[in-house]
Amino acid sequence: QTQSTSESDLDFDNGVYRISLDKETKGLRSITNLETGETCKVKITWGWYEANTGGCSDFGCFHTDYGALSGAYIFRPNSSSFNYPGPEGTGIETDIEVGPLVTEIRQRLSGW
Repeated sequence: QTQSTSESDLDFDNGVYRISLDKETKGLRSITNLETGETCKVKITWGWYEANTGGCSDFGCFHTDYGALSGAYIFRPNSSSFNYPGPEGTGIETDIEVGPLVTEIRQRLSGW
């Protein structure tokens, strides 16, 4: 496993794949297959929707003691507004642990 830095990226590879993080924001920028040389540009946008508190929908009422809640297997946002975990374009808190067998990259976008 190696780590290298370019002018604008932080690069990590395991001899098979290389991932590149943007040096400024720490966001994932690309993944490269080192055998074929193919690079896939990547941009991940994290966010969340406000959950529905339950009740009826256009499809009818699904009553429980609490109404039809949004939960682990039911996606029922209360609007189409998309919320970001913090101001867009801000840096991502990133911890990078380089070990003899594994490089672990942990990222935290906000306290939630």
